[in-house]
Parts: sequence; structure tokens; C-alpha cells
Amino acid sequence: GQAIGAPVLPTLRPKSTTIYTPWVRNAKIGNEIFEEGRMNPKDQATWDRIKDSKEAKLLGLLDMLMGNGDRHSGNWVVGEDGKLVGLDNGMGWAFMGGPTNPGPGRGAKPWDLFGALADQGRFLQRHIGKSDIDFSLADIEEIRKRMEALRPQFKHLNREEWLDFSLEMLKEVRRRARGSGFMY
Repeated sequence: GQAIGAPVLPTLRPKSTTIYTPWVRNAKIGNEIFEEGRMNPKDQATWDRIKDSKEAKLLGLLDMLMGNGDRHSGNWVVGEDGKLVGLDNGMGWAFMGGPTNPGPGRGAKPWDLFGALADQGRFLQRHIGKSDIDFSLADIEEIRKRMEALRPQFKHLNREEWLDFSLEMLKEVRRRARGSGFMY
């Protein structure tokens, strides 16, 4: 996530059932902003500020690239600096036998999941599930380069298929890229 500039915390996973991340000071979790699925009126300004932010777009993109449809309001916070931070990426690549699901999804194709994922998750739906996406072709190329630079790490973990899946998903995003560039 950090390689593409997505607002996520560094994560240490010493075993498949344990995740450690830094603490976000004075954070307000998304569940507090959306109580029982409804906007908490006192948090409308916060939502208006973050919903179309660069961070929201990058978080939506990260979730698409990882096949993470689990970005509900309990999996993001707004930090004391007012910025969006994604939490709990444990369902990333889960359909391929990801960290929290060793199950038999290897061989899943990005184009099989693109539409289904685009209908899930507040940031995915808002920014990546549209026919036109705010990223430019130059943004997508920069993201591709940054992801390819991670190949040795994926290889070391024996998870190159995760990276390959993400790069294929990025091609699907590229087809919809209509932005003028806002990231790099």
C-alpha cells in the first residue's frame, strides 16, 4: 500500500493469525462517522473532506489491486491530522489463498472480480467502480513501476501470483483511467 502512496499503516504479520500495526493517535473510526449505516450529522464535514480526497482514491485503488472487498467503515479511521488511514488489509488476496484465507482461490482472474469488487466498499465504489477513473495514464504507469519494484519481496514470500494478479487488475483500472494526473 505504501509503495503506491495509499494511506495504510505498515503491518507486521509474524504468523497468519497475528497482525501488528502502529497506533493512530486520537483517531475516529469510520463506524463512529456512520452509526448503523447512517451519517452521524456532527461528522458530515469530516466525511465531505475525506470522501473525494487523494487518500480515498488511493485507498480505493489499493483495495481493487489486492481484491479487498472488506473496506467497511470499521476498517478505516480519520487521524488527528484529519487524514484518512486504512486499517485491516487482511482480506487482500484472500480469494487466492491470502493471509487470512489459505483457501483454494489460486488462478482467480482480475476481470472476473473487477465488477464485483467495484460494487463493494465505500471507497472502491466511489472512485474505482466508475466507468471513468480519476487516475491518469502517467499515474498508472508510475504505480506499475512501483509495484514491479516489489517483485523481489513477493518472490521471497513465494507470492508472486499476488503481484501478477494486482498488475493485471491495474490493467483493468488503466482501461478506465481518464484523469489528468493528481498523484505524481
